[in-house]
Amino acid sequence: MKHIYLLIVGLALSGTVFAQETDKLPDGVEWYDGHYFMPYLEGTAEETWQIAPEVSRTRPSHANVLKKKLERCAAIFKSYGPFNPPQGMKVTFTGEVLPLGGEKDQPRWLPSRFRIGAYATLACDSGPCWETTTDAWITVHFNNPREMVGTPVINDIYAEPRMVADFFGHPEFDRILVPNRAVVVSSSKQELFVPVSREDFILTLIAYFEESISKGERQAASPAARKTAVAAPAARSDEQQQFDAFIQEIKRYDPELADRLKQTYLEAGIMPGQAKTQAEQNPEVDRMIVLNTWREAVRNLKAELNAMSPSERRSQAWWSNTEKSNVSGLTPANPALSRPLVRLSPNLIDRNKPLTNIQLLVIEWSMPPRSEFAEETGYNLPHARLSELSRDQKIWQQLFNLIDP
Repeated sequence: MKHIYLLIVGLALSGTVFAQETDKLPDGVEWYDGHYFMPYLEGTAEETWQIAPEVSRTRPSHANVLKKKLERCAAIFKSYGPFNPPQGMKVTFTGEVLPLGGEKDQPRWLPSRFRIGAYATLACDSGPCWETTTDAWITVHFNNPREMVGTPVINDIYAEPRMVADFFGHPEFDRILVPNRAVVVSSSKQELFVPVSREDFILTLIAYFEESISKGERQAASPAARKTAVAAPAARSDEQQQFDAFIQEIKRYDPELADRLKQTYLEAGIMPGQAKTQAEQNPEVDRMIVLNTWREAVRNLKAELNAMSPSERRSQAWWSNTEKSNVSGLTPANPALSRPLVRLSPNLIDRNKPLTNIQLLVIEWSMPPRSEFAEETGYNLPHARLSELSRDQKIWQQLFNLIDP
């Protein structure tokens, strides 16, 4: 401890001198990639616990049971050598019990998560410091099936994750529409995902657009909508933001249609011979363009479905967000260019077991597990330590054992 104290005092006395002369750095300070680091200084470990208020209020209380399980998880990672104590970095352990999750027609689950964050120790004028965020982290999700997949294509339909590796006997997935890899550990013998047919997917899209049409027509007929049509430019701005959000949604199914509609919107301007000002006319033009867009999408989707044979309708849907030949984005089965569509298995979380039983682990990584680092200098240090952790089978087997029988 005396050495650490002297080092910190030395940094304080140095002021801004070492910030300008890299050849006269105090002992224990290194310059790398435009920053000063303290890779040899004993770091700190911080622990935080958060419980959703609605879970705390349940009777019997699930919060204490889940917190104890998260504490077991914390004990596993805190026992890892490079974290006990950390050197050259700060490590944070955050446990959270989250609100009840699940779909209205599927089993409910009570999710929680445990996050490890590693922060490189920087050298500031007054001593060690750390940035407020880090891109070196691991999150263990408990009983949260949605973490197995990326952003939904529509509603509860997802691009099926691609298995890319085996992680000590469990699948490691590329989740396609989100960047971070995930390892899945399940106590269930059920498949993780169930296929979605081409017909099911198109009917889901049609229902989405038809609901949008009904909602839009109701809004257009309301007194508030008629008042908005002659409102101030602020209302115009709101309408434009809604239209932009809609265009982004359309781009996921048919980029060419979205571009065409955007161009029509931009060219519409003031309807010739009608409105006197842009603020008076454009909100009504926006609404008409949006409604006509939805109607066109429904017509195209129905035509696409009618052109399919019965066997094509029943076959699993394959989808790409770059497909340009149709509205749906459906493609022939081609693993190189598209992905099959799936839903989460409805039986992955057993509703007959207590909500506090751990049935599913999803381990999310800020970087691919087992990544190699040629250098451990500067910001590489936290990543290198997490990479070493990903290769420690003993630690991970202890985590896998948290699954309840």
